Amino acid sequence: YEYCGTVKLDACGGLIWRIAKPTHHSLVPARGGGYWLLGRYFWGTERNPDRFPPFSVSRHNRIMLEDTLLRIGEDGSVIEESSIPVMMQDSGLEALLTATGERFEPISPGRTELVHANKVAELSPEIADAYPLFEAGDLAISMRKLNLVMVVDPETKRVKWHQTGPWLRPHDPEFRPDGRISVFNNNAYRTAYPDAKVDLNSPFSTNIMVVDPVSRETEVVFGERAGQEMLSVIRGQHELLDEDGMLITEFDAGRVLQVTAEGEIVWEYVNRYDDEFVGEITNAMIYP
Repeated sequence: YEYCGTVKLDACGGLIWRIAKPTHHSLVPARGGGYWLLGRYFWGTERNPDRFPPFSVSRHNRIMLEDTLLRIGEDGSVIEESSIPVMMQDSGLEALLTATGERFEPISPGRTELVHANKVAELSPEIADAYPLFEAGDLAISMRKLNLVMVVDPETKRVKWHQTGPWLRPHDPEFRPDGRISVFNNNAYRTAYPDAKVDLNSPFSTNIMVVDPVSRETEVVFGERAGQEMLSVIRGQHELLDEDGMLITEFDAGRVLQVTAEGEIVWEYVNRYDDEFVGEITNAMIYP
């Protein structure tokens, strides 16, 4: 439950374990067992005036939103929790963390959500040799607020690599076998939400983009050609399949589609509600 907690249930709906703290909707299995999960601290600037200046120097008491990386055991225990903004500060990325256009005045309310981390991916040993800059177990984290993808050492919590754009408001980084990182590039702003639903006159500009961490060259592998149009203003994900195919979840469209490495659509499912509306889909999986 987004920023409300996480539960694991058995096949009959019985509770196996719970995490009674704010957690994100994105949870992925960890190679060594357990899970990687994103969390969040909510704290008042009045009680924490020295935490993350200049965000917290306002005379107005505000609730600040500080995203965290959690390692969860198989039993639901929180093994470790680390602040993502602290990782950035300790890695010399304060300039990026504060490159927000904020006025940073004592009387200004300013920004409360610092990064909005939304997905973690772990580099598996099977493909780690394709990444000369990284090691097996390193973590890719995407941050919508900063148009940022970064790779972190899970032991030292130091940022090994980062890149801002050309993706916009990204989600779901994934390590590909070819040594590139793919990103669900929402490539849209909330201006596409003039009211409670998506403005269908907005550009269908969402795509899947890949980046070579060494050369930093990027390529759109799905979403540019006719017949590949997508629009997911928020959320969205993609799962890498065998032979470089993908399973793509287009959140706002309530659509799931499987595509080949050549960008051909194998099948698609639309979660229709009626002739006008669809039900949103946060994620999807293929089972054997």
